[in-house]
Amino acid sequence: MSDFGPPMMCETEADCDDGFDCTLDGCGVGGVCRHDPLSERCDDGLTCVPGQGCVDACTTDDDCQDGSFCNGIEQCMRGSCFPGRAADCDDGNSCTVDECSTASNGCVYEIADGCDAGLSPADGGMPPVDFDPLEHYDGRFLVAPAPSLGCPPASYSFGQITMTRTASELTVTADRFTLTQAPPPTGADFDVMGTDGNCPSVRLQGSFMNSNQLEATWNASCSGFCGSQTREIFGERVE
Repeated sequence: MSDFGPPMMCETEADCDDGFDCTLDGCGVGGVCRHDPLSERCDDGLTCVPGQGCVDACTTDDDCQDGSFCNGIEQCMRGSCFPGRAADCDDGNSCTVDECSTASNGCVYEIADGCDAGLSPADGGMPPVDFDPLEHYDGRFLVAPAPSLGCPPASYSFGQITMTRTASELTVTADRFTLTQAPPPTGADFDVMGTDGNCPSVRLQGSFMNSNQLEATWNASCSGFCGSQTREIFGERVE
């Protein structure tokens, strides 16, 4: 398992010595240190991992996970562990303050000053009218607080959902999940469910308060040590 900390900044190659003989250290583009692993400098059966030195070679991505959601999903390539891309917590909503929290191991969204429940009129809010199930289920909605779970490979994080109603079903997409209700609801109450390989039970159950606003309960039961998550959310239409 790798231990990837924040990148080392540099002006010269001398600034980039990580203390491990098996890495080739250098000052790269943008003044960020590079630590290229050279497993040929390790004993037989070991592989060079940046930030850790010579360790047992990895065979799958699971061998490389450091348990941190914020620094991304680590990958095993040719027996060596490589850092993942940092988590992107930007939900596209100017009324939330977005950050990746190492304490909660996931994205955290706080309501910004001057905003109410995650949305301001500047975000495209529209005056609400009485809810019509034949018209108002279709659209994209910002949700707050944004549900997130930082346990690879069951990780997810989203600050918006998209709803589509047809004559046969209601479909809701949230992150990688596709949730459905068939036949579609005929009133303001909805109950969509779905599944995938890492989260065998996912459900969003709630009700529209008017044409543009909804309240719901998000519940996801996933594999791994994170288990299940239940969260009360508020949503407001942006499209």
